[in-house]
Amino acid sequence: MKNGKVIIAPIGCSWIKGRFKKWLKRTGIELGGRRIVPHSSRHSIASLLETKGVSLRYIQGFLGHSDMKTTLGYLHSTQKTIRDVGKKISGVREKFEQQQKEEPQNIINFKVS
Repeated sequence: MKNGKVIIAPIGCSWIKGRFKKWLKRTGIELGGRRIVPHSSRHSIASLLETKGVSLRYIQGFLGHSDMKTTLGYLHSTQKTIRDVGKKISGVREKFEQQQKEEPQNIINFKVS
């Protein structure tokens, strides 16, 4: 707040970087000694797109690479890694959905007479 006014700043790299480890922990993704940073998500999305059959040229354009060699350097995830991460994300989603079902809904039932 400055001079009684709320200042809304755009989300920047430092904001994301400061919260990234917490987000990974929430999803149950173990670092296991690996250095995972926000930039890692570019590698993950490139690998996921490739496994879904998306054209390498499209992935290259999506990532903004001028050289295909750079794009190929991003494609290093294995199917097992992708499945493992997917299972963890699904588990977190299912847990969240279960909590939503268990929380009482503030619904008033009216009886019509």
